[in-house]
Amino acid sequence: SLLTIQTAQVTCLQINHICCVTTMCMYGSPLDKSRLVLNDNDDESDGSQDIPLPDDYIPSPSDVVCARGKAYWDHEGNQRYRELIAKATPKYSETSNKLEKTLIVSEIVQAVHRLNGKFIKKPKKGGPWVIVDEVFAREKIGQSLRDGLSTKYKSATKFKKRPRKVSETKLHCDIDKVVQSNHFVSR
Repeated sequence: SLLTIQTAQVTCLQINHICCVTTMCMYGSPLDKSRLVLNDNDDESDGSQDIPLPDDYIPSPSDVVCARGKAYWDHEGNQRYRELIAKATPKYSETSNKLEKTLIVSEIVQAVHRLNGKFIKKPKKGGPWVIVDEVFAREKIGQSLRDGLSTKYKSATKFKKRPRKVSETKLHCDIDKVVQSNHFVSR
């Protein structure tokens, strides 16, 4: 029992170390808190701390752009990101332990950073690019992994769309039955 507790404590220390190393890779070492600003976008304010990039910043081929649209889908960094997700998905699906899943997410973050990539987004249309905080990046990775396993996770985007389609089909059938049963319509 004592060995189990000590093992759990060592594991927690390892996770903290990974998070600290990832943060240092993301923001530089030591962390310059003067560069951190609260996200002041009223529409998307979630308390996150994003780091603004220069106004003339252009996403590098290593950056993962957290945005929608074909231009970003085709971005080289996003293509590489999807390859990382595809490689990690089988390992993620075989894992039932949350700690192991956390480590898989950390490996993906580290892989992006090893290539000098950043997770970036534009919080306001036409505004400057920002480096997203680590929580946002990790949530994006987790969601991408779950989307790759849409049959296994209820939080996957494809899983959420499937029940909607089923209920829409049922609604249309019910409407047809009501219309056909109406004696004014069936004449």
